[in-house]
Amino acid sequence: MVGHLPRVLTLITVMVVALTLSACGDERPEQIAKYQQLTQQRLELLSTSLDGDQLRNANLLKQYTSILAKRQPDLAPLLNELAKDAGTEGLCFSR
Repeated sequence: MVGHLPRVLTLITVMVVALTLSACGDERPEQIAKYQQLTQQRLELLSTSLDGDQLRNANLLKQYTSILAKRQPDLAPLLNELAKDAGTEGLCFSR
């Protein structure tokens, strides 16, 4: 029995370490899913705010491009693209 004691202690130690490590699960997939859901909610809120003209900077950009397009019609195509960026149609916001 005394000759088997180191083996038994080693086996018990390995089992305790294995159980301890298995209890420390990886929470990253759950955190990633949580943050993906949160990001999706925030994007939906941003989309609603942009479409509802609730964001001051976006409204100012739309007004600025409209006024400037009237004063300098040759810049109208460029300004129209810039105005799209003040809403959900532009490249800055892609669904």
